[in-house]
Amino acid sequence: MRKLKLTEDKLFEIIVYTIVSLITLTVLLPLLYVYGSSIADRSEFVTRGFFIIPREITFDAYLYLMNNVEFLNAFKNAVIITVVGTFINVLLTTLMAYGLSKNGCLVGRLLILWCYLRCYLAVE
Repeated sequence: MRKLKLTEDKLFEIIVYTIVSLITLTVLLPLLYVYGSSIADRSEFVTRGFFIIPREITFDAYLYLMNNVEFLNAFKNAVIITVVGTFINVLLTTLMAYGLSKNGCLVGRLLILWCYLRCYLAVE
């Protein structure tokens, strides 16, 4: 029978997978808790401690939100701001990229490029 040798690469791989799994659980558990508590009954949410899967599923909270005019207006505003902001961002980035890619097109091209890249590479 062959003996398993734990090489440095295997050990490193085990450590990396363990760390990534712990980080994933750290991110997923609160999200699952929020989702589970959103479809749970109000009394179950108050009486039970931490739970991911509720005993009784109800969509009363979502029905309340969909019947709330203020929520729907806020949601509509968020969608409009996101769509318009994304469009403006893509448009301006495309125009800037075109100007920066041409050699004789833009006066002060290197200064603008340096300022632009400095925002992304700044270390605080």
